[in-house]
Order: sequence, then C-alpha cells, then structure tokens
Amino acid sequence: MSSFRTVSVVCNLCGTDESQVLFRVEGLNIVECERCGLVFVNPRLPQEVVNERYSGSYFEQDYIPKVTNYYLSNPNAYDSLLADLEYYGKRGSLLDIGSGTGDLLNAASAKGWDVLGVELSPYAAQYAKQRYGVDVLVGDLYSVELPKERFDVVTMVEVIEHLADPLAAIKKASGSLRPGGLLYLTTPNFHGIGVRLLGADAAGIWPREHLYYFTPRTATKLIEVVGMCCIRLRTIGIEEKNIEHLLKKIEWIGGQCYGKKAQTCTQHSHARLVKRRLRGIRSFINMWLNLIRLGDKIVLYAIKD
Repeated sequence: MSSFRTVSVVCNLCGTDESQVLFRVEGLNIVECERCGLVFVNPRLPQEVVNERYSGSYFEQDYIPKVTNYYLSNPNAYDSLLADLEYYGKRGSLLDIGSGTGDLLNAASAKGWDVLGVELSPYAAQYAKQRYGVDVLVGDLYSVELPKERFDVVTMVEVIEHLADPLAAIKKASGSLRPGGLLYLTTPNFHGIGVRLLGADAAGIWPREHLYYFTPRTATKLIEVVGMCCIRLRTIGIEEKNIEHLLKKIEWIGGQCYGKKAQTCTQHSHARLVKRRLRGIRSFINMWLNLIRLGDKIVLYAIKD
C-alpha cells in the first residue's frame, strides 16, 4: 500500500471536507460526510491505479468465467430487466455505461433495441465487438464523446461506485438521454443487511475498487442534484458472500461454545442446511428486505424531465 500515493477529495454531493471515519480497510479510510451522509474512500488511490484492476487478465480470469459464461448458459437472464426498462421507459435506443463484455447489449439487441456501450477496458470492448457484433466506445466516461439527447434508456449496472466523480457521471448520462428518457442504475447498498451485520467484512467493501458507498437516501440525492426524478427505488437480495461470512461466524461461535471438534463435525452439514433453507425462502426474504430497504443492492429508476 505504501508504494501508492493517495489523493484527498471532498464530498462529491455537497462539497464539504468534513467527515468521520467509519472503517479502515486495506490501509484506506472509508468515511461518511457529516453534512449529507455520503460514504466514500478518503484519501483514496488515484483513478489510474484503480483502473489497473480492469486489465485483460481480470476479464479472462474473473469476469468472463463468472458473468459472461453465466449469460451464455442462461440467454434469458436479462429478460426481466429488459421488460422493466420497457415498462418504465420505452423500447428504442439503449446506452450501457460500463458495458463489460457486452452481454446486456447483446440481449437488448436481440429484443430489438438499438444499442451502444461505453467501456473503459479495451480488452472487454473488443471482446464485445467480436463475439456479439455490438458497438462499444472505448475510454472512461468523462472523456468519451456521447451524442446529446439521443437515448431512450441509459443503464449503469454496478458502475457508479467505481467512478471518481459520480455526480459528473450522472450529469453526462442525463445529457445523453432524451427528455422523458430512463436511467437505470444499480449499486451496493451501504445500509443493506450485509453491512449492518458484518460491517467492514461485508461483500463490496473494497476501497481499492469501490470509491463510493451509497444508501437509498444518497443515491436518490445524487439523481435529484442533476435534475432527474427518481420514480422507483428498491433494494434486493442478500449477497452470497455475506451469507457465507455469516455462516463462518456462526461456526466460529459454535466452536467457542462446544469445542473445535464439534465445530469441525457440524460446520459443513450446518452450512448446507442453512443454504437450502435460505434458497427456499429467498423470495420472501427479498420481499421483506425491499419493504424496509435493507437488501444488499440498490436498484433505481429515474426519469429525465
């Protein structure tokens, strides 16, 4: 960590430099703005260091095996999302910011959308073009030239938390939307059940990659600051990694109470049993978490006035 320089920033939402430290992870502070409540890394690694994560090897070894191969095995994986985009917006032109290997672009194109992607990684952009034949602009969002008021829908799926300037990113996304166009955004929920139970150990607390941590309130504020109207916000799900971490904590407690031998004998069967039960009631859990906005992921729909 000491080989990297860090940069200090002010709050991206309200501009204040007054904050309090919530966690220290991997030598970096995760802080909360004392004025508006936005959570972010400060000081943080320079953006060029953060961007090194998204090399060709990352996509080959991590992203493609986990994300792209799942889509290729489940070609209807985006049907529900695309139906939502038509319901809240309309089928037409779609811009996917942070388009990765182009899976969403391909699924939308197959449904009749006119699609364009923006992707930082040249490797991922080339993969999308070669495999799916979709158009992708290569570069960071702040430097690429986007057509003004062209798109009916802009999607940002698990992207905003990685960006150095979320406010500028949303402004640029809004500028590319037609009046009445729809912005669809997802990001980890810092007020989700995972963070509440596990704190800094929760999935997604990765200060080398995730520079910002949104709650339903701060995500809505981000949208409203640029003049857009949030028409729906929900939270969904429990991250699988959070479930596994909770199980490890339960096993550790069991080991302390009953001895290591008992822990070793029961941990695998107990984990399997809990996972089976969680799968069985997952829809109920998601419904309950959405009602109280404690799901691990924020899903937001906003309209450009």
